[in-house]
Amino acid sequence: MDSLLLETAKYALGRISSGTEGRHDLLYAIRDLDFLEEPIFGETLERNTQRFDRMKYPKIDANTERQLGYFWIPSEISLEADRNNFQSGKISPSQKELITKVIRKLIFFDSLQGRAPFLLYGQITSLPEAENNFLSWSFFEGVIHSRSYTEIARKVYPDPDELFEGSHEIPVLVKHEKSVTKRYNEFYDYVILYNLMETFGVKKPPEFMKEFRKKLLLSLFNVNVLEGIRFYPGFASVWAIQETTGTVPGISETLKFICRDENVHLDLVVKYLKILRDSKEEGFSEIYEETIPELDRMYKEAAEEEFEWTEYLFEGGVDIVGYNEDIAKEYVAYVCNRRLAVLGRPPAFPDVKSNPIPWIGKYVMSSGGDKKENVSSAETLPQEKSAVSDYVIGVAGGSVDEAFEEDVYE
Repeated sequence: MDSLLLETAKYALGRISSGTEGRHDLLYAIRDLDFLEEPIFGETLERNTQRFDRMKYPKIDANTERQLGYFWIPSEISLEADRNNFQSGKISPSQKELITKVIRKLIFFDSLQGRAPFLLYGQITSLPEAENNFLSWSFFEGVIHSRSYTEIARKVYPDPDELFEGSHEIPVLVKHEKSVTKRYNEFYDYVILYNLMETFGVKKPPEFMKEFRKKLLLSLFNVNVLEGIRFYPGFASVWAIQETTGTVPGISETLKFICRDENVHLDLVVKYLKILRDSKEEGFSEIYEETIPELDRMYKEAAEEEFEWTEYLFEGGVDIVGYNEDIAKEYVAYVCNRRLAVLGRPPAFPDVKSNPIPWIGKYVMSSGGDKKENVSSAETLPQEKSAVSDYVIGVAGGSVDEAFEEDVYE
């Protein structure tokens, strides 16, 4: 635990023990509030009526509407063919092992993401559109995605424990778990202390708030890396098996919907980052500039960790026609470069300039398209509008592309 956090905790506890009036309105303040004047993440919390007709940041609410329009139920995707192919031996042992490795890691990702958005950010925002956005985000990750893995475990594997047990004994997975959770846990410590001082009406020291903002930004960078890079080696590898053998249609379809949701979440994280970077009144602009070197480093290190994970996926050899460890690594580098470009940063891997997996467009569901490279202008990856259209509730008479009409990617 860092020294600033400890010193601030001592200061806060000293003020509390000396007697403070405290606050009793953190969940609902009975007074008039103008949320158009409030920052997303301010020095104090002011909450009351949730209203969505007057909003400071309509694009945040548009993202929530998009999420709600993409609601889906994991149990509605048939896994019967996958189960039969697993049991009959149509899926080779090496392919089955790869799929198992991928889903184990995805279980970790969404178990974390199901908690993190609201616990980290929902507790420290006053804006109704942001609070609602974080709730929706957590719902998709923690309820829909996490339950989808249990569906796969129950319906495809003879023993669900094969997916859930023993993950914390896999060295490379444990290493990645520590790497991914580090920024979250560091910021969560600050969130807890922030809320303690809010509860007891203790004024927050300027040096604490500066570090609070820095750790908030770094945690959002971490989310962007997770949603935008770390899911993709696993997605691509399972889809490669489906593309060449047709043996895992249900698992592939499930991952298509999860991938589409992750792209929507990636969209919202970039919205927040751009607001915090560009809006002086939010109080993050200078800190954002200071953290840019760390942003570049986080992306490069994450991609290199995913190279390591890819080596683990292909350990012992995996028989997939037209797809191998080198292609998977190149795809990770390609995705990393595209994500950095969205944030206005130079490529981490300048030699990688094109998508090495041209067929992946039929699996990645995102928004809009770049005709030159069939790469989405929003998610920087290709997509098609097939089965996903059946789930779009919130875009009456429109297309999936039109659902992303308020695109913050430039």
